Amino acid sequence: MLRQLVYRSRATQKMSEPDIDKIVADSEPFNQANDVTGLLLFDGEFFFQVLEGEGDVIHGLFEHIKTDPRHTNIVKVLDSACAKRDFGKWNLRTLILKPESQCYWLPSDLTVRRDSRVFSLLNSFATGRWRSCVSAAERATVQCTIATSQIDLTPYPSSDIQFAFQPIVDTRIGGISSYEALLRNSEGRYPELILADLPEQQRYEFDLKSKGIAITQGAKLLQPGQSLSVNLLPGAITTNARVVSQLLHYLKPPVSG
Repeated sequence: MLRQLVYRSRATQKMSEPDIDKIVADSEPFNQANDVTGLLLFDGEFFFQVLEGEGDVIHGLFEHIKTDPRHTNIVKVLDSACAKRDFGKWNLRTLILKPESQCYWLPSDLTVRRDSRVFSLLNSFATGRWRSCVSAAERATVQCTIATSQIDLTPYPSSDIQFAFQPIVDTRIGGISSYEALLRNSEGRYPELILADLPEQQRYEFDLKSKGIAITQGAKLLQPGQSLSVNLLPGAITTNARVVSQLLHYLKPPVSG
């Protein structure tokens, strides 16, 4: 199955443009032979790379990349199935983000869909918002004991669409601060697979409408001081002028008969 893996890491030494060129030269033979495509961004200190290819190949390549002494503090940002490649023309393209360029939007010749998760992640890195990522080694040093009571949440009635609610722990308060609603169906399929089966406009309408279920179910979990996070495709927002009023409608309590 085709997968996209995104990671961020920190250079262990000062890197020049020839150094970046060497990374490409080292990578391209393997990438060409194994049909790996992607993009590498570098801002002078941090790397941000997208890898696309068959799952076994991508995961094996990532394990190899983690042993490269040229970087450290490696954080996997995304690892998910995808319907098609975003960088099918490039076995590896590099883009150096220089402070003087004040890069905000990525170059127009990057044909990544503007409503895709990868585009959002790339833009976030280009604007410097990934410096606070914590590595797996650093996360292992964080210790926090959370005591919670069991909550039984019955499935939403008469619907193939359900949500898994992932608790978000705030170690400063030693408790759950919020829940993230993650789209699933009755078979446990993940969002990218559910949404990939729908035509584009129907996908956006479905994505927004499904949040009514997420909010109804999530409200049953919340304790005072906790919040609920829902995820929307960018296109679900930009193609619907009534998106705010529709979400606010979902927040209204049902009228009892």
